[in-house]
Amino acid sequence: MKYLKSFFLLFFILNFSFIFSQENISLSIIEPILKDALYREKVFIHINKSIYLPNENIWYTAYVATDNKNTPSDYTTNLHVNLLNHNGNIIDSKNIFIKDGIGIGDFIIDNKYLSGKYHIQGFTNYMRNFGEENMFIQEIKIINPTKKTEYLKETSINNYDIQLFPESGYLLEEAINTTGIKALINGKGYPFSGKIINSKGLEITSFKGNTFGMSKSRFYYVKNETYTAIININNTVQKISLPKPQKTGLIFSLDNTDEKNLKLIIKSNKETSPSLKDESLLLLFYRNNFISESVTLSLESNQETTQALFFDKSKMLHGVNIVTLFKNNQPIAERKFFVDKLEEQTAILIDELKTENDSITFKIKTIGPNFKPFVSKLSVSVLPKESKTFNEKQNIKSAFLLSPYLKGNIETPAFYFKNSDPREKEYLDLLLLNQGWTTYSLEEKINEINPKELFLFENGFSINGKIKKSPKGYDIGLLSKQNRFVSFSNFNKIHLKLTRKNCRFRENHSI
Repeated sequence: MKYLKSFFLLFFILNFSFIFSQENISLSIIEPILKDALYREKVFIHINKSIYLPNENIWYTAYVATDNKNTPSDYTTNLHVNLLNHNGNIIDSKNIFIKDGIGIGDFIIDNKYLSGKYHIQGFTNYMRNFGEENMFIQEIKIINPTKKTEYLKETSINNYDIQLFPESGYLLEEAINTTGIKALINGKGYPFSGKIINSKGLEITSFKGNTFGMSKSRFYYVKNETYTAIININNTVQKISLPKPQKTGLIFSLDNTDEKNLKLIIKSNKETSPSLKDESLLLLFYRNNFISESVTLSLESNQETTQALFFDKSKMLHGVNIVTLFKNNQPIAERKFFVDKLEEQTAILIDELKTENDSITFKIKTIGPNFKPFVSKLSVSVLPKESKTFNEKQNIKSAFLLSPYLKGNIETPAFYFKNSDPREKEYLDLLLLNQGWTTYSLEEKINEINPKELFLFENGFSINGKIKKSPKGYDIGLLSKQNRFVSFSNFNKIHLKLTRKNCRFRENHSI
């Protein structure tokens, strides 16, 4: 079966306990995931800056790409772009014409807008089939000196939220466990330090949260023991009991530090091993409907409880991937991880050539991973060198490789792709670890990957009308008020139909 791919390299920490099997993978898992796959798109909107004053324009270029290949999407011609206020209400809306995956537009900042945070939202009609997580969102700020900012007042009461995320989904007794820790104050990540103690008050391990309030810990869960996390945050002490472990089961942890291979360590305990001989196990590497690796496991020996497996990253998708462990066709453990494929990345070289009066001439060159130049379409925002009005929360890499595949709010997704901080990869892995995993059935997973098609692709606008009498020698025309574009069509005795694609009405702006 073509979806069953052999592993790249296999190495056992101790004596092996599992062996790979080349038997047919359960069709009840693979085929439903691939069947009825819907076309997936994602959006990035490049804005000219991120801080605006009244009567200024938010100029933008929008990019619509395919899910797996990150290439321009040629399905949709309509992109919905909304300007949202601090409450998430739409205060302005545009429908942008998309051709070859690119469109342009703008919003004008009304002088009645209050100062504060706003958001630009972008999505195609078809993207609505997959929920709001797939929609693009970009934070901007409006400064209006004439309007008060009542809604920006900070509350004096801090609400603390400490969350624990066992790697792959749950804790296991008599095994080494890894758990993510996330600390929030009023919904935002906050640095912290902490430790885990046992029922006798003895410290088992300690940890420290990063800028976004995330960390992880690793410890051995002793049978019949209980543990508590003690978190020191914002001059307070927060306590949270660790979840109760399972007596038997399989968990795994990931090591994603190697550039070429992903290391996956499967763990069980002595209580579990004897019962695994008759179980059907499957490891699946995928994202949405794309399956990059699928391998069955069978028990050969029950003497050891830990096994390390290595998988070739070149077979996986650029960006977020998922690995799920199935037992008897049901998912029992899961983890998201990131693959950074240098062979699929490009670079832009900018050289300053000369300065004349108030003009500066630059030379821009785009190169691929082989350092050869290639033709590309770019949008450019030009601002003073010391300008503080441009601070994107979302950039094109985070919008295409990260945000569409995560749930909930992500603080400053662009941080993980600025290539200026050596902690980026470490922080990114912590972000994915702290996504957590909630138990679900195979049927629920399939419904999530392949939802019902409730929203259709939009390909222009259809304008239908009727006339009582068709005059000879006359055509009907559509006129664009802003730039005076005109499109004509002949009368039809039955009905008249003009589409926006045919009319080619498009606002021509440059950033």
